[in-house]
Amino acid sequence: MEISRKNVSPDIERLTLKISTDDYWPTYKKELNDVARKTDMKGFRKGKTPLGFVQKTQGQSILYRIIFDMINKKMEEFLNSEEIEFSFSPIPAETQKSYTFDPKDKEDYTFEFDLLIRPALEDFKGWATDNEYEYLVVKDVDERIDEEIEHLRRNNANLEDVEEVVTEDSTGITFELNPPDDQSDMQPFNMKFIWSEFSGEFKEKLTAKKVGDEIHGTIEEAILEPYRDNVESSYARKVNEQSEEENPEFELPENFHSIKWNWAIDGVSVKKLPELNEDFLKRISPPEQPIESFDKLREIIGENIQMELKSKSDNLVFHEFTQRIKTKNDFDLPQKFVDEFILGGDKGRELTGEEKQESMFHLLVGKLSDKYDIKVTEEEIKGFLLNQIRSQFGASAHPQIVEMLYARMSEDENSKNEARNSIFGSKIIKKVVEEVNKVEKEVSLEELEETLKATFPDRSEEE
Repeated sequence: MEISRKNVSPDIERLTLKISTDDYWPTYKKELNDVARKTDMKGFRKGKTPLGFVQKTQGQSILYRIIFDMINKKMEEFLNSEEIEFSFSPIPAETQKSYTFDPKDKEDYTFEFDLLIRPALEDFKGWATDNEYEYLVVKDVDERIDEEIEHLRRNNANLEDVEEVVTEDSTGITFELNPPDDQSDMQPFNMKFIWSEFSGEFKEKLTAKKVGDEIHGTIEEAILEPYRDNVESSYARKVNEQSEEENPEFELPENFHSIKWNWAIDGVSVKKLPELNEDFLKRISPPEQPIESFDKLREIIGENIQMELKSKSDNLVFHEFTQRIKTKNDFDLPQKFVDEFILGGDKGRELTGEEKQESMFHLLVGKLSDKYDIKVTEEEIKGFLLNQIRSQFGASAHPQIVEMLYARMSEDENSKNEARNSIFGSKIIKKVVEEVNKVEKEVSLEELEETLKATFPDRSEEE
């Protein structure tokens, strides 16, 4: 078996692989005998099916598989040994002959594949030169640290029952809702609301009220529109509980939102923020890293904030780097590679300017990946997925729940690929930002956030 290469254009290498009958025939005969021994064919004893019959019915598929196994193995060995830097996978050349793979022909095979050679890193304009970037640095984060400590207090607050309504967003109020006398077909039901779910008009009615007081009003008047579905669900559960049928079909009364319910206050609860003392530090400390003082707490929070801000500044630099590379370079990809790997079902058309820029930038990312030897390990993927779960459920999430959710995510290829891509992207950004020339500029937190919003408007809208 022979393989050779030659340059057929500035960006395409052609690999020619020759496979003689002597290369594949011994393997083919062995495979044919193995299949014959395993074939259970009517009219023949098991293992006694004639080779001629097996060759006639299965010989073509056996030979096809053997030949392409040999091609794949030889190509991989050759590409690794030659250290050819290419993009996409090899594709058959236009000059490739068609074969039937009929074993009776016992012919020699010649296969020709084209490789798209990646441009060298130095061929990209704006990479080795003109690479000075403004790097935004926020040094004063004391106010942000104070906010994070207050956030920790709110997250670790205890609910406390009180007698009077407290006008705070976190106040919870439980009501018994009773229909008016002229709505005897309606059911009373209990429900708890948060202060922020009430309309301004209803909040005025609740102000200075206490447990045991009653208010009259419609759900439409009392509850803001986004939260009314919760009221419907709560009422539906109550009706179903009262029904003697196993699976009753529930239909909400047309006037449900517009009748004047009697809202009897059953209970009021407020969040009591913990004192900033040693008990608070113990409560928020991870078991493996106890926080012994508020100075240490501020230091840890400050370091985390700076890591977050650095990531944002890095993203700004990488965005500018991306735009420079896209606008300063113009590489034309051969149409057959565009058709095969970019357009897919939309073959034949030319790439738009934006598509060309994106494709060209992906070529550069491939070069950067080689330059920095960037790899993503299974351990890194696991850590990424576990962090996703913990950020969703908080540090207090039960370890068994975390492990159960991780087991599910680790079996989902989409989740793993998203994690892999995110880790890979983060590593590329880090390496690029380390290498380019940066000129630091001190800014306030607000100025950094405004720059981020202006640079990534779509991301700001999502957040």
